[in-house]
Amino acid sequence: KSEDELVNEIIEYMKTNCEIKEEYVKRIKAYFLFNDKNNSMRVYDAIRRLPRKH
Repeated sequence: KSEDELVNEIIEYMKTNCEIKEEYVKRIKAYFLFNDKNNSMRVYDAIRRLPRKH
């Protein structure tokens, strides 16, 4: 995209309080199992469950 196109897109997002467009909401729902703030805890728990090598 050109600089002008990018600026216009940013302006449009600002006008809608940076609301995610429906097309992107659909993609998020299709590709991400979780939509929360617990990713770090899930990774930590998964690592803790790994068998230890001695």
